[in-house]
Amino acid sequence: MNKNEFAEKLVKEFSVKHPNYSASVKKPEEEPVTDDVCAMFQKNRTVILVHMDAAFEDYCQYGIEVVLQKIDNSLTYCEKNGKKGEELVDTLDCYESIKDRLFIRAFNCETGRKKMENGVCRRTVGGVTLVLYVFLETTDGKVGSIMIPAKATCKWEKSYDEVFSVAMENTLKLFPPRITDLGALLFNPHSSGEPFMENDFHTDADFLILISENRSFGATAIFFQKVAERISQIMGGDYYFAATSVHEVFVHKINTISPKNIKEGWNASTDAGISDGSLTSAEFLSDRVYRYDSRKKEIVTVL
Repeated sequence: MNKNEFAEKLVKEFSVKHPNYSASVKKPEEEPVTDDVCAMFQKNRTVILVHMDAAFEDYCQYGIEVVLQKIDNSLTYCEKNGKKGEELVDTLDCYESIKDRLFIRAFNCETGRKKMENGVCRRTVGGVTLVLYVFLETTDGKVGSIMIPAKATCKWEKSYDEVFSVAMENTLKLFPPRITDLGALLFNPHSSGEPFMENDFHTDADFLILISENRSFGATAIFFQKVAERISQIMGGDYYFAATSVHEVFVHKINTISPKNIKEGWNASTDAGISDGSLTSAEFLSDRVYRYDSRKKEIVTVL
């Protein structure tokens, strides 16, 4: 059975299980446009797209019931958060009611274009933009959130810098930055890393990986000045980094590797991630190599 045949089978099995829901196969050339064959499932007003790459792998390893259960869980999660989102819409105008849940997400400027048009953004170096969000909850490892529309902030009577400062601190609490290394990740792929913002953290490593404690949205922190500076202290000055996905950043001491080699390594890991489904277009952040200038305290693009 190939992925196309599996998509048809999955839709059929889902329809038998949920006769009152909608399910259909979507090819790449159909709307909504996708990179591969997908199945679209709808429960009331909630719609999700399931890519066959990951779903077919789950099917081969665990069977179709596991895939169907994941779809059920996703529909329930999205429907639940959708309702929460609707409830929050009425409170977005009130800064005090949501300020403790404001946080920042990093997006590629191309894939995040719509968010830049409608949201509250702070553009940063090298094609990455930071967008203001409100946190809903985390369910089964998935972070539920909605973007803050720019028109809502007009009623807050707060300065742009004040709002982002609050959101930055919330982000560091919701997704505490952690440092790990490749060996630790290979030994334990679910490693949550080590805290490093405190002054008692030391390492002699030439290469580090920045993640978050819960392994979600770990790359955002590298664009916060206090985090970038702390990593500079740990690395002994300037450093290169590549933000391959929204979840992690690869950090290198400046004199241990060239930007070209970092780029080549990024290309290989990105191709592998796309091939095995571990990196999606929504999670992709940047194809640039950056340098943190410890003297000027700024991030610049080098390649």
